[in-house]
Amino acid sequence: EVENYFSNHFYPTNLNQLTQGKETKEFWKKVLFLTQVLSELRYKNKRYLPIDKEFKTQLWVKEWLKRSPLDKQELAISYGKEWVQVLKEMDSFDAEIIVSQLTGHAKFGKTSTQIATKLGIEPMEVAFLLQHAISQLMDKINNKKESYPLFYLIYQESSGDRYSSLSQSTKLTAHYLENGRSIEEIAIKRKLKVNTIAEHVIELAIIFPDFEVARFIPRDEYERLNALFNRHEAISYEELVVKMPRVPFSWYRLIQVERSRTFE
Repeated sequence: EVENYFSNHFYPTNLNQLTQGKETKEFWKKVLFLTQVLSELRYKNKRYLPIDKEFKTQLWVKEWLKRSPLDKQELAISYGKEWVQVLKEMDSFDAEIIVSQLTGHAKFGKTSTQIATKLGIEPMEVAFLLQHAISQLMDKINNKKESYPLFYLIYQESSGDRYSSLSQSTKLTAHYLENGRSIEEIAIKRKLKVNTIAEHVIELAIIFPDFEVARFIPRDEYERLNALFNRHEAISYEELVVKMPRVPFSWYRLIQVERSRTFE
């Protein structure tokens, strides 16, 4: 039955998705959102509905734009030129599938159902076609990285170092944490304030959903903080310190971040 299905439908034969599923998904999510942001920026439009409401992705885009040495308009133009060039190098059908997904100024990406209806195929087949097209896009970028510096930067950040999108200071803190150092030890080692390192920890907790929060808060306080949040989810820091006067703001913020994952 499976053989019969694929004899009449597209069969994925060369997908990075099969071995690099997480990286491919991360790359495509970032490319889609950055394309929308830079397109609207090019038209100087600040009033639009972002296609990605995930805080982690939105934070990544803001940081990515900050790190670029180019003026934002120059960046948008360069990014657009890379899109045009890489699409020209792709198979025309793959390029069409890719473009159909893009959202920008006065343009909305099509859903799998809309594409399927247009092509007269099933939505599941569209998913295979899209993954194949993204795989081809990533291969083109990786093979000619000098031609696509902006795309390659996103490619690296999606498939390389877990911490590549962080500032150098936060990245260094992350590596110290991985080696078992405490916030206080890192502050002494780096000759920085404890609050600065705590801010790095909060940033890491926001960006990485698997980042363990409980290790930075003594167990009794951790349990008591969660009990207070259970009774009053929107409790402010000012209200909390009335009940737990010695709790630093970083603990309060870490509990907030952790609970936002649970209730998303």
